[in-house]
Amino acid sequence: MMKSNSIQIMPDEVVEYLSLAQVANLCSISQEEAKELIEYGAIHFDRMVADEGFLSITRLEPLRVACKLRQDYDLDLFTVAISVGHLETIAGLERQLQSCRALIQSL
Repeated sequence: MMKSNSIQIMPDEVVEYLSLAQVANLCSISQEEAKELIEYGAIHFDRMVADEGFLSITRLEPLRVACKLRQDYDLDLFTVAISVGHLETIAGLERQLQSCRALIQSL
């Protein structure tokens, strides 16, 4: 089991963070490919500790999906970076839609 770092932000809110090595492992990419994705802006660190970046676990799924698409369709890393951006946008819109539906149902 891969250990992640937990940080209590506010009462009842725990956020998990993963190191770049953990992210690369979970996405089945090399450290060099992960660094290239940082350069392309597909990986954004949410926390820095002693010059090591950590990614929030909540941001992992779009990256994993994009890396899976890369393997399935032999995409280059730049296309993965573009895909991550679109997948993050879709996830944000889905969260907004859920909030709107919950609001409507509570009326």
